[in-house]
Amino acid sequence: MPKKKFGPDDIFYNTVKTYPQNTLKYYFNQSYINNRQTDGNRVQSGSISLYELNVDRIQGSDLIQPFIIKGENLNDFVFNNVTGTIETNEYLELAVGTQITGAYPFTSFVTRERLIGNGSAPYNGFDIIDGVSSRNTVHKFIAIENVMDYGRVRSPKFDFKKFYILGDIVPNAASIEGAASPRQKYMALFSFPEIFKAQRIKPGSLELNFYVTGTLIGTAKDNKRNGEIIETLGPRTNGVVGTVLYEEGILLLTGNYSLDSSVQDGYLCPVTGTSTTIKGPGAVTLQDAWKDNPKWAHFGAYESFIQPTDSVFSQSYAPVSSSYELKFKGTNTIPTLTMFAHADKNEFNWSNNLTYVDRNFATGSTYQEIAVAETGSTVYREKEYIEVKNTISSSFANYSASYQDQTFITKVNIYDDNDILIGTAKLAKPVTKTNSTDYTFKLKIDL
Repeated sequence: MPKKKFGPDDIFYNTVKTYPQNTLKYYFNQSYINNRQTDGNRVQSGSISLYELNVDRIQGSDLIQPFIIKGENLNDFVFNNVTGTIETNEYLELAVGTQITGAYPFTSFVTRERLIGNGSAPYNGFDIIDGVSSRNTVHKFIAIENVMDYGRVRSPKFDFKKFYILGDIVPNAASIEGAASPRQKYMALFSFPEIFKAQRIKPGSLELNFYVTGTLIGTAKDNKRNGEIIETLGPRTNGVVGTVLYEEGILLLTGNYSLDSSVQDGYLCPVTGTSTTIKGPGAVTLQDAWKDNPKWAHFGAYESFIQPTDSVFSQSYAPVSSSYELKFKGTNTIPTLTMFAHADKNEFNWSNNLTYVDRNFATGSTYQEIAVAETGSTVYREKEYIEVKNTISSSFANYSASYQDQTFITKVNIYDDNDILIGTAKLAKPVTKTNSTDYTFKLKIDL
């Protein structure tokens, strides 16, 4: 097989940037990505499947699952959280050879979490309400202080202590909800996984649209490209209603003024509950405190334990009148390798394909039978002459055209410096190569 080295101008390293756009829509316990209902029967709407495994498979033995076998590898891994306690030593108690399985599909979605100030202003901590707000969210909020302050080079609105909390964070607080005092009653924290944003959210691409009963009442964008979320439609145009950390994929909405004082919706309705009635054991009492005017801090509040199948009276306590649209672009940087493989004139005019040899001349079916004249312990000699088949077509019947060197290029193999095959580029259609023609094949691979 003929080989040819790449020249200094034949290999190029480039970076391609793409900006995948996502449009997320939310309404009453339903979320959609780019107007798709689902990415598979086993993928929840509003989610993206990471590996697209099991997305349409039925439950049972037909499912693909990841697995490991304990003790199969001498360098067996160990779970970091495994201790000797009864609750956590299941792995340690398993017999060697036990198969441990996981589950596909792996899915991811944009999450929204709520932060609620305790009592009335000035707030002295966070309210932790079952199904509405959690301590984990408070942890996340406090953890973004440093990256938020780093954003002050773009905008003063990123000053964490000036715009988001009162005073300092208390490191030794008795509880996490009391470690900081928010400046706003309500805040919403959005997290964008990497599968959505890739390396970062593209500055200037973020857009939030707030609808009530189908009417657009507010629009906010990061049109300055500095991380400020600015209202462009609503009662306070040009006002900052939140900030976005592009690299980290974190959106914090802080606007607490009413977008429409004549409207009330169940923005604070719990996500989890047992019943929508006010009777029966374990029932959840419907509360007017769940209702509030539409605010930017309530943007994206679409989840509720109350279902569309429940009574109209119960639904009045859920966010049934509001819908939301979140638009943004990610930034995906793709390193690429481009190679130019040249087949110049008078090159690559021989084929190792056995059909290249005239079968009237050659006997046998292997290369050794066709091309080797002598072989032994001290000698290996190929035949001096091997007649090849004339593949030049003629317009006349039963007539052979004059012979020319002619081959058909079907693939290009890439070898490293040690002659190890590392890649193959296959052509969709063989290319006819003669001594009078030259070709350059452009090979490109995403790294």
